[in-house]
Amino acid sequence: MNIHFIVAPSTHLRPLMKELSSKHHITTLPEEMTSNTDCVVVDPHLSEHHPDLLQAQELGLKLLSPAEFLYEYFKDKTRVVIAGEKGRQEVLARVLHTMAFNNKPLSYCLQQPIIGQQVHLEDTEFVLIEADAQSAALRPIVALITDIATTDSRDTYNAFISAIIKGGILIYNEEDTTLSSIVEANENPIRKMEYHTPDFETHNDEIYLITPEGDLPLGKLSAASVGYIEAAKWVCQNMAIDEADFYEAMADYHL
Repeated sequence: MNIHFIVAPSTHLRPLMKELSSKHHITTLPEEMTSNTDCVVVDPHLSEHHPDLLQAQELGLKLLSPAEFLYEYFKDKTRVVIAGEKGRQEVLARVLHTMAFNNKPLSYCLQQPIIGQQVHLEDTEFVLIEADAQSAALRPIVALITDIATTDSRDTYNAFISAIIKGGILIYNEEDTTLSSIVEANENPIRKMEYHTPDFETHNDEIYLITPEGDLPLGKLSAASVGYIEAAKWVCQNMAIDEADFYEAMADYHL
């Protein structure tokens, strides 16, 4: 596959480009763009008058945003998309740890690295993608929204929810009242799974999560982090990790 990237010098897409280069022919220079280029990934921060973009249009090449490219690249995989403002990275970190702890291979593409990990591509059933509400083009099969930022519009999140594949799954924080109202009003025929902060106790400033297997010591955490653990649990359960294995991974988790 020949993939051309039109990006800014300090683009956040470099880790993706590097990982793809081990499997595909990646180009970035305008003279490398030809009629044999399969698609052109365009950094959304660039001007619509960028000369490389105009060149690609003249060649009649397929132009894709990063989100559109990831959808096309992973359209035959189960796309698990994590969105939201606060806690998104913590949920991602806990999901990544759980999958590694249980020796489950996973492809992933993150916007920011977690313990040096940002992009990994292999032939797996699931792909974990970090996104924002404006990433509706990913068309998730399983999606999680942790919360809504005050700067985000209701229409943006409604479009993201509407883009979930029919019959797909949305996991969302019911304690975010704005988010809950958007989810409840959305008519996309998907399975809606709400979560909330689970029961826990505090002893000597240490958090103990109350689980069917007993109290699970989690160390010094905030109540918000306990909620993110619950979110990660539901994501993992939709990636074929059972509850007991998830809690065992959480007992071993250290960020």
